[in-house]
Amino acid sequence: MILSPPGQRLLLASPDFLLRRTVAALSRQLLALAVEEASGLARASALLETGEVDLLVLDLVPADGACALLRHLRSGLCAAPQALPVVALADACNAALAAELRELGVRRLLLKPFTVKAVLGSIEAVVTQPDPRPPPVDASAVAGQRS
Repeated sequence: MILSPPGQRLLLASPDFLLRRTVAALSRQLLALAVEEASGLARASALLETGEVDLLVLDLVPADGACALLRHLRSGLCAAPQALPVVALADACNAALAAELRELGVRRLLLKPFTVKAVLGSIEAVVTQPDPRPPPVDASAVAGQRS
């Protein structure tokens, strides 16, 4: 495991207490990340509104609520960076959910059951590798350039 860049802050949102505590503890120890934990989507949303998050690991339970949270994040109306890297955790994934997650810019998707090592490896990869996609375009800025 590689240490993350200094000052990286992880938001880990999952209702699964054991998963959350284990991944949080190991992310602190092995990846040197500052970790905030949320057991539900309301708490995750509140923490995203602080803007003090560099990476989100989001359990898609429930999937519709988690996707709504991601849409809010990607809308730019949230204090957290609009292009915040996201690792998603899911019980199952059909083609429609996969397409929605891709559209919402999820960088990694892990299907349960997975190992803690797989989660940590995904976190490490997202923290140490730049996003290969181009940054989102602010439509209002583009419209302002044309006038």
